[in-house]
Amino acid sequence: MTHLEAIKATKGRIFGVTFRKQNGTLRHMVCRTGVRKNLSGTGRSWDPMERGYVTVYDLRVEGYRLVNLNTIRGSIRCGSITRMPMNVLRNYFGLLNLR
Repeated sequence: MTHLEAIKATKGRIFGVTFRKQNGTLRHMVCRTGVRKNLSGTGRSWDPMERGYVTVYDLRVEGYRLVNLNTIRGSIRCGSITRMPMNVLRNYFGLLNLR
């Protein structure tokens, strides 16, 4: 199974991925696909898939990020943790927004 197939197999559920950023550092991201929050409607002028990237929504920073499919390290992890209530997930991953 390719990395792209593994990401598509999550079907919008929360998953973790580790990849090497363009500047050479490793990033571990807790994210999901299929999020439609805060879209501007204009989109990108280029197709990320043509360049080997996939767009995901990063739950820690609450924003869209690109994951380079060619620099993914390890496996895409999507497990039973996605069945936890959202407040437990937010606390577990340090995603709690204090307002």
